[in-house]
Amino acid sequence: MNQPGQLTKSEILSQPEAWAATMAIVREQTAAISRLWRESRPDTVVFTGCGSTYYASMLAAAALRMLAGIDARAAPASDLLMY
Repeated sequence: MNQPGQLTKSEILSQPEAWAATMAIVREQTAAISRLWRESRPDTVVFTGCGSTYYASMLAAAALRMLAGIDARAAPASDLLMY
């Protein structure tokens, strides 16, 4: 049996590797992301997440509003199902 909190600890310790992998994908797809952004010109961007990623989505929304002047907001992912 796992010790109490072991799953949470494992998840926390995996974060540096997960973020590094995510950033590698973003770097590889920079041209495609830029093209999509230019072509779609969104009026509003909604960032979603659950738990810690919801808090990260709040930060991302605030940064996009401040840096790009685009309406951006964060919503818990569960709200997408309900609304």
